Amino acid sequence: MADSSESTVLISGDAVALRRWTEAAGTTGDPHTRPYETVGTVLDGRLEVHLGDDVTTCAAGDSYRVPADAQRHYVVLEDLVAIEATAPPAS
Repeated sequence: MADSSESTVLISGDAVALRRWTEAAGTTGDPHTRPYETVGTVLDGRLEVHLGDDVTTCAAGDSYRVPADAQRHYVVLEDLVAIEATAPPAS
């Protein structure tokens, strides 16, 4: 499974980009914002999505949405494989 963080852009268009994201268990990020919306689906593993004070735990088959400019961070609970789309495309 995931030995370290990896993000591979699968395709990018004018209005959306799609990436495959792998991340090792125990990884956590600092709270931040992004100027784009993100939607994702967990293919394998488990992930906490923190949006402000709200926390959602996602496992394989679960999807999540992060609005543009929302305060966010992730906590990877189990080695993760996810597919994410960003709109507009992340630069």
